[in-house]
Amino acid sequence: QYRVDATSTNGPNIGSKKSPNISARWNMQNEKWTKSWKWMNESSFRFSYGTTLVPTGTIFDVYGKFNPGSNYNGQQTIVSDFSNAPNVNFKSYTNTSFDLGYEGTFLNNRLSLMYDFYYISEDNQTYANTLANTTGYAQITTNDVSLVSYGNEFTVSFRSAPSSDENKLSWNISANAALNKNVLTKLPDNARQLIKNDETTDYFPVLYRVGNNPLQTMVYNTVGVYPTNGAVAVDPLTGRPIQVGVGTNVFLGAGDPRWTDLNGDYIIDDNDLLVLGNPMPKVTGGLTFYLKYKQWSLNTNVSATL
Repeated sequence: QYRVDATSTNGPNIGSKKSPNISARWNMQNEKWTKSWKWMNESSFRFSYGTTLVPTGTIFDVYGKFNPGSNYNGQQTIVSDFSNAPNVNFKSYTNTSFDLGYEGTFLNNRLSLMYDFYYISEDNQTYANTLANTTGYAQITTNDVSLVSYGNEFTVSFRSAPSSDENKLSWNISANAALNKNVLTKLPDNARQLIKNDETTDYFPVLYRVGNNPLQTMVYNTVGVYPTNGAVAVDPLTGRPIQVGVGTNVFLGAGDPRWTDLNGDYIIDDNDLLVLGNPMPKVTGGLTFYLKYKQWSLNTNVSATL
């Protein structure tokens, strides 16, 4: 499949985008040389590759917004909305995925296996980029964030021999595991890293660093509480205690957290944040056990996240 897409939310400098898609499957059980394999019921390899375009943003992100202004010489004026600058290079979100998998059933369909390797590139994600006040605009919505997700997923199931007797004991065991990884590949203005601490992160500092997990939470290293004002370190140049933020005139004192001043400038700010970790699991898995005897049944599910 091959498509050419264009939307009204694409900037005029972008035009249409191509979306190729292809997939294939090889069913081994249909080959002549596998007909003698009585232990195999079905066995197939498959792969797929494709690009999907998803329109994001609005036409106001592309062309900007104009609002009614005050009257001038008895005439209504129209003024630009300076909260968001127009972006004629605005693009659609692009998802490019590759999947290679295997499926098989064996031993009269009692044993089944499934495996997938996937690689997904998510490009042109929207980002509100703050602009210098000399531009007259507060921000511009760009497509300068990209990340990659890849991993392996495996499922195996084994069940009792099929029987027409409903009162006979039957069971089924299934286990699955997934190893997934996410990597940030691009940031606005080709930056290597940035820290966001606004409403999009619930005002909790989050580190975005190219080549690392896209969501790394940051904290100050706290080593207790200051018992007295005299316990707070004093800047020998200014004679003032440790300050919270640049130019705030807010100083630490008795009862405040004892945050570590990592760079030794007697100011607690973003330069003193440490990466705590990320909430994305490295390994997920589960086990399902189903048991049936006559009119009784037992179903157990166990899941794990590491």
